[in-house]
Amino acid sequence: MISSAINTADRLSGCSKTIRKKMKKKDGPFNLYVFQTEPEKDIASTANDGFDRYNVNGIELNATGFKKLSQEIDLKAIQCSGKEKIKLYTGKFPTAMRKFQRLVIREAQIPWVSPDDLKVVGITPRKYYEVCTNTKLYKYVRERCSVSPLRDLPDDRWEKHDIVCNKCSSEGEFQ
Repeated sequence: MISSAINTADRLSGCSKTIRKKMKKKDGPFNLYVFQTEPEKDIASTANDGFDRYNVNGIELNATGFKKLSQEIDLKAIQCSGKEKIKLYTGKFPTAMRKFQRLVIREAQIPWVSPDDLKVVGITPRKYYEVCTNTKLYKYVRERCSVSPLRDLPDDRWEKHDIVCNKCSSEGEFQ
């Protein structure tokens, strides 16, 4: 029998064929989008989580995994505003080679969309988390999102605080 963890991992890494056909190739920094296509009352009666995913080379982290990760490494919240508000988390973790590796995670709310055309019907209170891999986004987080007093400090010496950016969008505009 396959464990529930493997089932969850399989579901989070999947890509809905229907959603993939309806979405154009995304050129932005994100590879994962999660949608609710069923009414709230129908979600509880489904065998899976009731969400459809556009996931092309994306890495989804479930809420439990994100909570555990945030307890294990110091994650700083970054609020980016541009065409839309984007919330990122960044932190570093030690590797086996005794170096530190940066991690950037995007938190996004799951929209309720029409299954026919993916037009947003509403925003659900549910969130999903994407482990980001876009190199431009990593550079943006490192170079542009540090606040003045901490700008010149190495990443591993940042004090715990939230950072606010003004020019970040899901369309890849990192000016």
